[in-house]
Amino acid sequence: MVKEAPAIPYKANADRRHRILKQRHRVTNWPSYEAGLRARGSLTVWFTEEAIEA
Repeated sequence: MVKEAPAIPYKANADRRHRILKQRHRVTNWPSYEAGLRARGSLTVWFTEEAIEA
């Protein structure tokens, strides 16, 4: 018997997909927590003087 492709592709492996777990610890220092989240997305790019002049 041949299995047909599911009608909704993103549900094909629903039983094996990664699930986001519930938070284990309560955040007590929100300013520090939010600063950490912002720092995760930061990107620092360094340019040499020669690159800026060009």
